[in-house]
Amino acid sequence: MSVHSRYPEQIIYRAKTKWNGQTGGIATSDKGHEIIFDTPKTYGGNGNGICPDEMFVSSILGCLQNTFLDFQRRFDLELVSFELDGTATSVFDKEGYSLTGL
Repeated sequence: MSVHSRYPEQIIYRAKTKWNGQTGGIATSDKGHEIIFDTPKTYGGNGNGICPDEMFVSSILGCLQNTFLDFQRRFDLELVSFELDGTATSVFDKEGYSLTGL
């Protein structure tokens, strides 16, 4: 029995970044959505935007939330509230940073 998805078999996501002339920049999706990002002060940046590591955690939470909302629509569930909270940890091991928890 063959299973067919109601979603595309393949999709391509594109984005670009442009340096802001200081310690961060603007990420733009191919649909024109923008995110201002910056290097945290801890790492010598200005901290004037979301850190790319925070975007990583946010993207995982966004995927989980969108999956949940797909089920909510599919089963016509009444949604009153929904919130996710995520944390990622990494450790410098003298060669680079390794993700140690999510």
